[in-house]
Amino acid sequence: MSQPNRSLLAAAGVFIFFTVLAPAAMRGQNRGPEKPAAAPSGALTIERVSSEPDADERARSLHWSPDGARVAWMQLLRPPAKSRDKVPQQEIWSIPSDASPNAPPSGSSREPILLVSADKATASLRGSDAPRHHRLDDDDDASNPYLLRDFAWSRDHASLLLIGAQSLAWFDIATGSSRTLVSGDQPLSDVAISPDGKTVSFIRDHTLMLVGIQNGAAARAVLPPAHEDILEGELDWPYRNEFHLSRGHEWSPDSSHIAYLEIDDRAVAKYSLRSSSGESREIVSPKAGGELPLVRVFVKRVDSAGTDTPLEIDLGPTKGMYLPRFTWLPDGRHLAIQRLDRRQQTLELILADAVTGKTQTVLTEKDLYWINISDDLRFLADGKRFLWSSQRTGFRHLYLYNTEGKQLAQLTHGDWEVTHLNAIDEPKGLVYFTATEKSPLERHLYSIHLDGSGMARITTLPGTHEAYIAPNTSSFADFYSSQTTPTRLNIVTLDHVTLDHVTLDHPGQTAAVKTTSGIPAPGQQAPPLLPVEFLNLKLHLGAEAHAFLIKPPAFDPTKKYPVIIYLAGGPGEQLVRDAWGGATGLWMQLMASKGYIIFGLDNQGTGARGHYFEEPIHLRLGGQEMADQRDGVLYLNTLPYVDTARIGVCGWGYGGFLVVHAMLDRPVPFKAGFAGAPIIDWHFYDAIFAERYLDDPVAHADGWDASTALENLSPTFFKGSLMVAQGTDDEVVHLENALTLQDRLLDAGKSADFLLLPDRGHVIDDPPSRLVLFSRMTEFFVKNL
Repeated sequence: MSQPNRSLLAAAGVFIFFTVLAPAAMRGQNRGPEKPAAAPSGALTIERVSSEPDADERARSLHWSPDGARVAWMQLLRPPAKSRDKVPQQEIWSIPSDASPNAPPSGSSREPILLVSADKATASLRGSDAPRHHRLDDDDDASNPYLLRDFAWSRDHASLLLIGAQSLAWFDIATGSSRTLVSGDQPLSDVAISPDGKTVSFIRDHTLMLVGIQNGAAARAVLPPAHEDILEGELDWPYRNEFHLSRGHEWSPDSSHIAYLEIDDRAVAKYSLRSSSGESREIVSPKAGGELPLVRVFVKRVDSAGTDTPLEIDLGPTKGMYLPRFTWLPDGRHLAIQRLDRRQQTLELILADAVTGKTQTVLTEKDLYWINISDDLRFLADGKRFLWSSQRTGFRHLYLYNTEGKQLAQLTHGDWEVTHLNAIDEPKGLVYFTATEKSPLERHLYSIHLDGSGMARITTLPGTHEAYIAPNTSSFADFYSSQTTPTRLNIVTLDHVTLDHVTLDHPGQTAAVKTTSGIPAPGQQAPPLLPVEFLNLKLHLGAEAHAFLIKPPAFDPTKKYPVIIYLAGGPGEQLVRDAWGGATGLWMQLMASKGYIIFGLDNQGTGARGHYFEEPIHLRLGGQEMADQRDGVLYLNTLPYVDTARIGVCGWGYGGFLVVHAMLDRPVPFKAGFAGAPIIDWHFYDAIFAERYLDDPVAHADGWDASTALENLSPTFFKGSLMVAQGTDDEVVHLENALTLQDRLLDAGKSADFLLLPDRGHVIDDPPSRLVLFSRMTEFFVKNL
């Protein structure tokens, strides 16, 4: 299942609902505050934790070569930049798989090689005609448009397309030479190479553009320039951030046509963000109950003179509807379009003829609560069958259909979730997918035959495996981690002969694979870590929740320890996992080393436990979550070593929303709470997310009102200490949330401590701000808990 995540420190757009970061000194039950003890040599520090990436940088940019012989990724240069605005330089590294003719002998170790240095990438993107006033050692490289942002392999895997903020370059791997394809002063985005490898498409000035790779011709517009509120092939904020589309146009398999979305935002509400310099900008932000983007689908022929009129796909009236996914079928004649109603309870799969524009609905999913959109639609090569995932049984599973809408097979079954459809190997009749079958706390790669037989677990090490399978399905890149094991990249060769004869008749049965030695992420190694205890707790209405506990070093059960509870709690989130936690996980360890007990619980409404575990939050946010979290506190109260008078809470985004609930609600008197970017009133949030769970704000006004974090604000109840951090440029949780909270507190004769982060967004990723934020949070908990 796929749900939007929102986080404090996730780098480059990987968001998490929680980030709770406050070490404090352990204090005796009846003693006043003490300063933290001096950290022993080699111990975790705020500086060390804040420099830890929140996710493996390599996974976000990993690309297999088309022949499956090599995998490459972007890697940040170390050490991190000193200037707050400096954009870290990227370089491209690669490693061969066993499918490569240049691969080392089987069983021997292999090391990644530098494919494109940062200097070469920048020089290629700058070109010979561009101004040279930007230097690699400039303090403010945020203004340098020639730094590498992304890359793509050529069809013959001999070259790379280098992608910058406003230029494109073609880089020959063997010679190290390059050609600038696109330059200029305006930003570009949504870059894609055509399937025949001859043309690159991209967006510039709200216009869909094409440039030939070999002919040296200048870029040309496929469509006339669009209005800034009528986007042709370009995504607006809601479609990019709530539906997580990567671009608004797709090439046909034969490269002769492009299908694209037209998004009309003229009637949609805008939100203005103002910088510290006084400049302002607007983003599209549909309000609950207000107008939504009006979206249509068009097909344009691109191998002509560019004068052909685009063909509109006949979807009927799309006002008040969403089109969250679209893709070409293998025949290049048809499109598959997913249409979702505004209540997000009915999802239709529509097949469209790209020549006539006519459509037919082949599959309809309905849900009493809401539908979680996935990326699991895959068509087989014959164009007559496709894989589809659904939570109709309460758990997401894979199904095989034909294009007449007939279900041919249900591939997976059980009280566990398929979390991702990775690949299909049609010659072998195998489907690869990631799932929670072994445990909701883990992720493993599995295979199964197209008829639903012979399910096998491929990965074996306990923990979390994030697999990226090569185009020829000969190998996969496995990013493996656990709570105490930093992420390592393994290149794994799939043994199809073994897979064909291994079935998962019993839990834990695995297939045989061959793995290279793991490649750790560059940078600092993890220090010794405290053990993480996983717990299963019964909630008061009978459901079972997963939780974890981290105890301080030299733990003494006869002493009393303060507790910090991490709150995530939002839809699709999962705090309790056997996975490397990045900076957040290290901060938890740091807090434990300072004398805190660290506790986290995944309440109902969070992900990976099935749709029915999510649904109790439907039509009211905050109520079920806090009821479950209070059950967690009741459990803590049974532990003789917990100081029940000193329990704190922290969270970011949705977790911040729950922190405000915790501090203002009864009956649990939390002593201190840190709320980062808290949602205070869901009317301030975008309609796509808020209406998914709360439905219509008029028909269900009581639920909307009851979901505000200020529902139980009372001077009598609010006796603890509350700190709020907010980025003023936050596009996700707008500034008026924090302002409304403080205004209501002032009306009650109260106040929260505020840390405003000017010109920062929802993700706090520049090193100086991270360090300041961690330090301020530390000081807050040391003083108040």
